[in-house]
Amino acid sequence: HRGALRRHPIAAAVLALLLVGILVRAATEGALSQAIVYFMAIAAGVALVDAVLAFAPPRSPAIVVRKPASELAVATAIFAGGLAWLSGHFVWNYQPQGPVRLLWLLLLIGCAFDLFLFLFLLTRRYGLGDLGFRFSGLLAAPPVVAVFATFALLFTQSTITWSRLLEETGGTWLSVVATALVAAVPEEFFRFVWQTRAGAFLNNRATGWLLASCLWATLHGPKDWDESHSIAATMMGMINIVPLGLLWGYVTHRTRGILPAVLIHATNVWGIQNLP
Repeated sequence: HRGALRRHPIAAAVLALLLVGILVRAATEGALSQAIVYFMAIAAGVALVDAVLAFAPPRSPAIVVRKPASELAVATAIFAGGLAWLSGHFVWNYQPQGPVRLLWLLLLIGCAFDLFLFLFLLTRRYGLGDLGFRFSGLLAAPPVVAVFATFALLFTQSTITWSRLLEETGGTWLSVVATALVAAVPEEFFRFVWQTRAGAFLNNRATGWLLASCLWATLHGPKDWDESHSIAATMMGMINIVPLGLLWGYVTHRTRGILPAVLIHATNVWGIQNLP
C-alpha cells in the first residue's frame, strides 16, 4: 500500500485531506472517537481483504474495458439523469401526476438505479461476468462484515440502524433483504462501471477508484439535504461516506467482481460512518 501511495501522489494527497477533514469536523462535533473507530474499521477491513485473497486469490480474468471514452460519456449522461431525479424528488419535492408519472418512474429505474447503463453495456456485447457479476472473492466479504459488526457492538452501539431498518421495511426478513439488495446492487454496479471506465480512460486506476466513490457519495446529497436542509450538513454527509465507498471499491478492485461488495453493502446496518 505504501508503494501504491508513492505511485499515485495526487490521489494520496486527496485521501490525506479527506482523512484530516473528517477528523477535524468530528472533533468539533464531539465525535472524534467515533471517527477514529470508523477509520480503524476500514483499515481492518482492507487488511482482512488482503489476507483472505492472499490465501484464496480470485481466479477470474481481468476486467475488460473496450471503449472507455464512449462508455464513460454514456455513464456521465445517466449519472446526470439520476442526480436530476434525486434532486427533484428530495430537494424540490416534485411529485408528477398523469402520464408524466410514468416518465418519472422510468427515469428513476433507468438512471437512479442504473438500468439504462446496464442495458447499454449489454448492447456493447459485454457479458454478466464482464460487468462484475462474478462469484470470485466472496470469501473476502464475511470478515469485513464481521469487523464492522464487532467495532459497532464494542464501541458505537448507538449508531446501529438495524431496528430502524426493520421499522421502515415492515419487519419481515424478506422485505429487509429486498430493500438491502435494491440499494446495494445498483450502487455497486455504478461504482464498478465508473472506477473501471474512468481508470482506463485516465490510465490511472487510483483516480478512477477515487472518482467513483466521490460521485457515489454525491448521489446521496439530495437525500441528506431533505433530512437536514443545511448545505454544511449535506456536504459533510457526502464527505463522511466517501471512505466507506472507497473500501467497497477496493473490495471490487481486488476481487474483480461486485458481488463481495454487494454483500458487504447490503449488510451495512452498523452506521459507523454516520458522523455528525
